[in-house]
Amino acid sequence: MLVGSAALGAPVTGSHDRTGDPASTSSSPGHSDTYRGETLWTFEGNGSFRSSPTVVEGTVYVGSTNRLLYAVDAETGEERWRFEVGPEPAQTNKAEGIWSSPQVKDGRLFVGANDYNLYALDAETGAELWRYETDKHVQSSPTVVEGTVYVSGRDLGMYALDAETGEEVWADEIGISGASPAVVDGSVYSGSYTTGGAESGKVASFDAATGEEEWRVDGIDTCSSPIVVDGTVVIGALDEYVYGLDAETGEQVWRTELPGAQDFAMPTAKDGTVYITGWSRETGLRALDAGTGEEEWHAPTYSAGHQSPTVVGDTVFIVNQNAELVSVARSDGSVNWRERLHEAPIENATQGSAIVVDGILFTGGEDDRVRAVETGVDGSSDGKRVTDGVLNHHHTWAGTGPQTLDIEPQEATATATPTETTSRPTDGYGDWFANVGNYDGTVDLRGRSEVTIAVGAGEDGMLFSPAAALVDPGTTVVWEWTGRGGDHNVVSTDGTVSSRITSESGHTVSASLSDPGVLRYFCRPHRPSGMKGAVAVETVDDELLAPATATRAGTTTGDDNDGMDDGPATDGESGSSGSPGPGVVGTIAALGGASYLLRRRLLEDD
Repeated sequence: MLVGSAALGAPVTGSHDRTGDPASTSSSPGHSDTYRGETLWTFEGNGSFRSSPTVVEGTVYVGSTNRLLYAVDAETGEERWRFEVGPEPAQTNKAEGIWSSPQVKDGRLFVGANDYNLYALDAETGAELWRYETDKHVQSSPTVVEGTVYVSGRDLGMYALDAETGEEVWADEIGISGASPAVVDGSVYSGSYTTGGAESGKVASFDAATGEEEWRVDGIDTCSSPIVVDGTVVIGALDEYVYGLDAETGEQVWRTELPGAQDFAMPTAKDGTVYITGWSRETGLRALDAGTGEEEWHAPTYSAGHQSPTVVGDTVFIVNQNAELVSVARSDGSVNWRERLHEAPIENATQGSAIVVDGILFTGGEDDRVRAVETGVDGSSDGKRVTDGVLNHHHTWAGTGPQTLDIEPQEATATATPTETTSRPTDGYGDWFANVGNYDGTVDLRGRSEVTIAVGAGEDGMLFSPAAALVDPGTTVVWEWTGRGGDHNVVSTDGTVSSRITSESGHTVSASLSDPGVLRYFCRPHRPSGMKGAVAVETVDDELLAPATATRAGTTTGDDNDGMDDGPATDGESGSSGSPGPGVVGTIAALGGASYLLRRRLLEDD
């Protein structure tokens, strides 16, 4: 179904960009009257998208932290089917859902999940064909070559599986890895890291047919996926260096330092130049000579630790951690243009890597949305990452014909429609509570001027309590930290509530909710494990629970029989009381929908 408004701006006749200058656009008739950087459609999936989208035969395949893999029409943004994976078995690393990027080959889709399984699905229907169980999360994106699926896992293993049956062809040890293997000329390349710090991981090469280790280089601690360029394996490491290793022997060919980079995204390459981004403001986008490692240019694209760049013709595109799409000239690194894709004040607003098909860039975000964005260029991604099928890809690697997309800008957001895959009743909230362990209905707290919600409830301190509450218009909601479960924050999906991350017991954040509606919110560090909540104002289509069944701070209810603190909210010791200034209040009131008057600490992060 379609809800809300998605477009950041109206189509501009004659293809003009934001400044009014003519923009070069694709000749495809479906997006000839749009400006570069315009969002053509938005799909909302009720879970953040850390998986990178793959686009094959007019369908966008992408996984979410809500444990759902979506197939979405590339032209309209409408959902075609969904597949639900299981919950994380151990709940140790709080890595829920799907971080792996789908690989599509010969009508089959392969994807890893944090329920420890690698899945094979029918790409057209989403029906499960087989699954292979490992001992840990499968965050690596599989690579399929000549009927064999190659994937690494966080259980130390490197696996080769028969693509039709899922039977194990061979298995070897690589170490803790989320890297997507590169398979080139009969060899499989990947890397690993450990919690021991630098010089504890390795980069290794395996025979693709037998699994025999061909070589290994110890002491390179890496979370990056490799590419192979003209006989050189290029991979970023956690020691602020990018390495070039001989693909046949593993010997170091070159090493280039990029100071300040805490981590590197997977690089891509074209015509002998490597393009790589790092997790620091200073790193930006770098172009390195693939043969020598020498820097050719540096573009100030901001931090992009997980977002691999993609190349289309003479342009490099990157979506950074601020959810900003940046177009960079491949010749000299000059920035052509940049466009903010969404304004939600969320840390690491984008973590997946973008891909371009027929001039349209597809990207997912931490704001629970996948977007199709006009780039103003012709063609599709043609860098080494895509042509070798590592991480996400399109028709070139899938072996299907080139895709021509006929897209008209949408006036609304396509939203995931609940289906039988939903694991628990969620009337009134969509799939929002699908992986929230303490949700059994909505606690009726009407009749109170102020209610308190515990932040860090439950046995492990990873819940909000109550998970869902119903209040009267004008009620002040106070979120109070218990001090359990580590660092938490409170962030609403509409961006009107955004607190700092803290573990301080007694810390509070407040909001007065005046208009009918539902405020959905979550804890950024622990959202994948289901630390989410909602406050409904005035009414909600859900089972109502008596306050006596609610809990506060993860304990049973008190003598007042409502489990809530009816006293006034207090600030934490490090904060200050008071309300935001008139300008802030006016801005918030103008957002539309439910109006939220924020006070106490909501501006601390600014």
